[in-house]
Amino acid sequence: MNLIEIISYNHIIPAISQSILTLAIIQLIMVTFPKILPRYKITAYSLIIFKPLLRFLLGSPNVIKNIEASSNNRLRGFFIYIPDPTQILPFRDLVQAKFFDISYFKNEIYILFLIICIGIFIFLIYRWVATYFFYRQLSKEKEIDPNREKNLYDFVDFACKELRIKKVRLLESKKVSSPFTVGILQPTIIFPIAVLRTLTESEIQQVVLHEIMHIKRWDSLKKWILTIFGDLLFFVPPVYFARKKINEYIELDCDMRTVQFDKNPKDLANGLLKIASLIKEGNLAKSKSLVISNMSLFRGPSLKYRIISISNGKTITTKTWKTIIFFILYVFFLGIQISLPITINGKSIIF
Repeated sequence: MNLIEIISYNHIIPAISQSILTLAIIQLIMVTFPKILPRYKITAYSLIIFKPLLRFLLGSPNVIKNIEASSNNRLRGFFIYIPDPTQILPFRDLVQAKFFDISYFKNEIYILFLIICIGIFIFLIYRWVATYFFYRQLSKEKEIDPNREKNLYDFVDFACKELRIKKVRLLESKKVSSPFTVGILQPTIIFPIAVLRTLTESEIQQVVLHEIMHIKRWDSLKKWILTIFGDLLFFVPPVYFARKKINEYIELDCDMRTVQFDKNPKDLANGLLKIASLIKEGNLAKSKSLVISNMSLFRGPSLKYRIISISNGKTITTKTWKTIIFFILYVFFLGIQISLPITINGKSIIF
């Protein structure tokens, strides 16, 4: 088996198949529990990214010429595939295939394949580094004047004390498209100047409280992990859908926590609508193409869903028995992803 076949059959195809199968399972659970809490939906959709990534890094446990030959290389548990512990080294098949065999580099196809892989990797590294330095640059923007916005600072200090989080910096900038948070060890909330000038005092307080909820839940770190893992699986279509859903539910979860904390859904909804209007009219900066942007969360169905959820003014709760059943189904459906043999081009691949 040559190098390209090994990568395709043992890593890329299993990762794609795992994502499609996991997406189907998660969607079935979502249909069964449409009103489950956003935090549970985030947990479910995250698996569409992490499970294929694990399969891509470890490879399919067996790529074999016939199914019968696989019995010597694998063990079976109840509904769960148990790999041979001696075969779970990352990219073990590439090592077994003599990845650095000089004969590979005598073939123009392999050289082109290698150049494409290196190019993609360099692009991803550049995207992550560019995003990091853009955020770092934003963290040095002008601080919001404490004398001008004394009530805002008092509200932030109160919220941070009640939520037991460290003091938050407040900055204003012309370089951002919407209010958002940067920094993990030193959390900083950055407001577009146009937002500070357009929203009422109460609306600004609700928007900043929403951002404080992101800090409370360590969403900056979660989104970085989500971005890096998702970018690594750029060739897996369901991952794009999962990332979009996770970001939507992260925002919705913070919206709901904001309403539960301050009981002021009207001002939060109005604040979001005004920000969306500013973006639509082009009064806010547009993020660089390579930098992670959240502008899509203020457009179309995503915004409509958030506003409807907030405007209801009801605390969404899930009954205990529904939560238990949700997680039972969650574990069960993942468990039935047995080592699924599929024959492709005469080779049986076990997913």
